[in-house]
Amino acid sequence: MKHLGWIFTIALALFVLWKRIPELSKNISAEGQIFPKLNLAHLDGSPALLPDSSDEATAVLFWTQTCGPCKFEMERIQRSIDNGRIPANRVVAVHIGGVASEVNSHMQKFKFTFNAVIDPEGIASSTLGVTMTPTMYLISKSGTVAWASTGIGPTDIFRIERHFQNN
Repeated sequence: MKHLGWIFTIALALFVLWKRIPELSKNISAEGQIFPKLNLAHLDGSPALLPDSSDEATAVLFWTQTCGPCKFEMERIQRSIDNGRIPANRVVAVHIGGVASEVNSHMQKFKFTFNAVIDPEGIASSTLGVTMTPTMYLISKSGTVAWASTGIGPTDIFRIERHFQNN
């Protein structure tokens, strides 16, 4: 009985790792690739092209309102924006599916000041193979994926901040 807890913990860790290997592999293989042009919609319904043509580093976060880890990640990003470590105008939160007015209400409720667009039918997320949220892409000035990650990690926010410091 004494070792049953350790065995369960190790088995659970191996199961989680096994389930995440395809996502980790996809994210690693995306690094260095050109981030595709995505046709999305601003929350007012007007068309949005991502990434824009400004040749600036960008962070793109795929999320949904029902995703608890997404809210946590978005709150960390907002704190870094408030502290001047991330430029709000270079962060784009892409909501997968949903209704623009509800997404807008959510953004206002939590006082998120970064850009939000909607992928109403999930076409953009499918193009990138996003199967889990949150999924983050850091895009370099040259338009390549500098880093991709699914889920949240304790050091992710530092990586995001460093992306903007170095670009």
